[in-house]
Amino acid sequence: NGASVPGGGLDGRGDAYSSSALGLPLTWNGNTYSFGAAGSADAVSNTTVPLPAGNFTAISLLGTAVGANQPNQVFTVNYSDGTSVSFTQSMSDWYTPQSYSGESRVLAVPYRITANGVLDTRTFYVYGYSFALNPAKTVTSLTLPKTRNVIVLAIDLTASAALPPAAAPMFTPAPGNYNSPQSVTLADTTPGATMYLHHQRGDAHGELDALHRCHHGELLDDAQGHCGGERLLPRVP
Repeated sequence: NGASVPGGGLDGRGDAYSSSALGLPLTWNGNTYSFGAAGSADAVSNTTVPLPAGNFTAISLLGTAVGANQPNQVFTVNYSDGTSVSFTQSMSDWYTPQSYSGESRVLAVPYRITANGVLDTRTFYVYGYSFALNPAKTVTSLTLPKTRNVIVLAIDLTASAALPPAAAPMFTPAPGNYNSPQSVTLADTTPGATMYLHHQRGDAHGELDALHRCHHGELLDDAQGHCGGERLLPRVP
C-alpha cells in the first residue's frame, strides 16, 4: 500500500488490488488459492494457459472484469485428444457486481490501489466461477476470452475421486471338475464393478475357451455365458 502500481495495474489504467486487503491465502469452492508477490504481474488475460495434464471433474477460476461488466465471455478447455469444451460466462466489473448466473462473490475488498499509490476506499470484488469437465479426458490448457477486460487471478482443478477397491466376486459351486450339470451363481457386492469370467470346457468338438463379462448385480446366464441369471454348465469329461 502507498506505492505506485507497475505495468498498468489490473485494469490497464494503473489500478490494482492490494495484496494486504486480499488476505491470502484465499479459499473458495473447496480450493485454496495463493497469488504472486506484491508488485509483480500475477494475473492473465486474452491468452491460453497450460494446465497440468490429468483427469479432473471441474475447473475453478478466481477473476473479475474491468472497464465495465463483460457479458457472454467464452472460456475453452482443451483436451489431449484434440477436442475441447467451451463455457459462456458473464462477468461483473470488480466495482459493479451483477450476480450473474454461475458467478460468486468470493471476496469483498475494502479498497484498491490507484496508479499513484493513493487508496480508492470504495468496495471492490473478487469473483469465482466453476465449470464441469469430462473426467474421462485429459486436460491440456485453458483458452481465456479474447479481451483485455477479463482478468483471471487464479485457477484450480478438482481431481477425479479414486475408485474404491472392488470386493472379491462370489460364486458357487466351488471351482473344480463336475460330471453332472451344475447351477452356477456369480455375483459381486461392489457398485459399478465389472466381473470377468474365464470359461473353459471340453466337448465333442474339442475345447471351448471364452471370456465373459458381467456387471455388478448380474449373474452368469445361459450356455453362451451371458449375464442376467443362472445357467447350467455342460458336463466336463
